[in-house]
Amino acid sequence: MEDIQSVIFIQEILDAALSKRVTDVHFHLEEERLRVLFRMGGQIKPHLTLLTQGKSISRRIRALAKMDISDARLPQDGSFVWDDGFRSCQIRVATIPTIQGESMVLRLMDHLSEEESLKDLGMSEEDEHRLKGALIRSVGLCLVAGPTNAGKTTTLYSMMRFLSSMGRDVVSVENPVEQRLQECRQVEVRERIGLTFDSTLRSLLRQDADVLMIGEVRDESTAKVAMRATLSGRLVITTTHARDLVGALARLEDLGFPRSLAADVLIAIVFQQFDNKPCPHCSGAGCAECHLSGIDIIRQPKFEVKILSDDDRVTISSAEDWGQLRQKFRQSPAGLTK
Repeated sequence: MEDIQSVIFIQEILDAALSKRVTDVHFHLEEERLRVLFRMGGQIKPHLTLLTQGKSISRRIRALAKMDISDARLPQDGSFVWDDGFRSCQIRVATIPTIQGESMVLRLMDHLSEEESLKDLGMSEEDEHRLKGALIRSVGLCLVAGPTNAGKTTTLYSMMRFLSSMGRDVVSVENPVEQRLQECRQVEVRERIGLTFDSTLRSLLRQDADVLMIGEVRDESTAKVAMRATLSGRLVITTTHARDLVGALARLEDLGFPRSLAADVLIAIVFQQFDNKPCPHCSGAGCAECHLSGIDIIRQPKFEVKILSDDDRVTISSAEDWGQLRQKFRQSPAGLTK
């Protein structure tokens, strides 16, 4: 009976979240007490508190995500597809133990359209044309950078669809696969059985792929394999966390990419982040359409696209530090802003 009630509760929560265009659902467990919060328009809002059945609900979600349901003492990651008969939603689950109890975050992928182009995502027609021209002509590295939850992976998927439509063989390594693309080969990392980012990437270097999509360059090992792939004549598209375009270059250096090599293999950098815009229905006052947040819940990222020129490569290689590089680009209208 408890399991049935847990399933019904999860269904009601996910239905409510999808109808409100929620991007993340937070479950904060304190013994049997469960707090549920929604992230809408970039802000966290309390949704409800359940006084009982918290642990049962947590176990059910871990089972859906193919996690270890018996152990909440260690962080776990997983995913599952939620289908209510009308629509399917890919859901990524991450758990972590806190001193208060288990914290669980569900990322909802319902709003990723399989047909979205770069222009549909908010990129200008001019920037889309320039970026596509660079991608189709080039081998090397295209880096999509931005803060957490800025839609970087969505941008990569748009690039993958475009490159596949142009006759390129595209293979991805992801953790997890957030959107299934019929025209591409996608590998989902499974650390528990030894299918790691590192081992998969090394194997893919022996595959006849034109384009390698890496969900995120997250450590030195991944960066080294990405470097090898670019030097072997492949196009690599990937993401990293950064606060601006120059920060993306600094992140590569932190991960073991020598600056001179980064300048040589980089073909393009795309920086994106969300700007919170006032709700068009209430001009920021708060209404039913924005769930009293005052913020437009339909969000599009703001893009900066830079196709690297020979002058850019010289500037990147010769700058004494990243602060000086930022200053040089600020002084130049042709710097890393377009």
